[in-house]
Amino acid sequence: MIYTIKNDRLTAQIDSLGAQLISLASRELEYIWQGDIWKEHAPVLFPACGRIVNNTYTYRGKEYTMGKHGFAFKSEFELLEHSENRLVLVLEDNADTYESYPFEFKLIAEFLLEGSVLKANFTVYNDDEKAMPFMFGWHPGFTLWGEEPIESFTLDFGETDGLTQHLCTETKYISGAVAAYPLKDGIYTLSEEEIYSQDTLIFSDTEGKVTMRSPESERSIEVTWSDNLPYLAIWKWPKTEARYLCIEPWSGLPGDGVTPEDLEKRLNITLASGDSETFEYTVKCK
Repeated sequence: MIYTIKNDRLTAQIDSLGAQLISLASRELEYIWQGDIWKEHAPVLFPACGRIVNNTYTYRGKEYTMGKHGFAFKSEFELLEHSENRLVLVLEDNADTYESYPFEFKLIAEFLLEGSVLKANFTVYNDDEKAMPFMFGWHPGFTLWGEEPIESFTLDFGETDGLTQHLCTETKYISGAVAAYPLKDGIYTLSEEEIYSQDTLIFSDTEGKVTMRSPESERSIEVTWSDNLPYLAIWKWPKTEARYLCIEPWSGLPGDGVTPEDLEKRLNITLASGDSETFEYTVKCK
């Protein structure tokens, strides 16, 4: 089911399959990627971010199967609330989720339009009697407007002289190594070659805010996210004419692709029974 919310500046469409934002548009511009090279728009990543070695992990000695980025993005969410400018959807554990993730939970996705801003809040509830480890992330792809090459777009991280980069392996996992990533005046200029060679750029120490601009236009997208999303992944389908960029806040990092995955040893958030955690993300469109 496709739900629409709107105000006098923006219209958003959200698919109940995955609680996926499939459109965010003003009268002049569609801000969310609509192409067919990468067939997604803005997947919700839960309860994993990134790849899991052999799509297999263990929890308390038992083996489970889970694919890349978890299962929320391919699960049907149920409607809780829908008004003109607000939508609330929920995913609850069921027989299918329990086969790959042995926990009772709720994941509530709230989308709200206020002026030129979309607020997306995602709350994870642990309804189980045991502690619940998980990761959360969001994977929105933003359209690169106009016809300028990707290298004309910049990401402005504010008043900083650099970020911390988490390096990836040739097999597209995390190597465990980090490196200083210097920036002049907080500006990163998009590089198709760099993104292609590393598959995904993953940063931390970002202060939770970035603005994407092109000098050929007055348009911009300002993205902010909450402190419990300390990592930011930058990705697009490389070496194609796909004109989009994914700006993805993650709560944790994937493994190294070699060490067998143990859910209790991964870099996860762990919720005590009855607790919840909210992840906030805003998109300001100009």
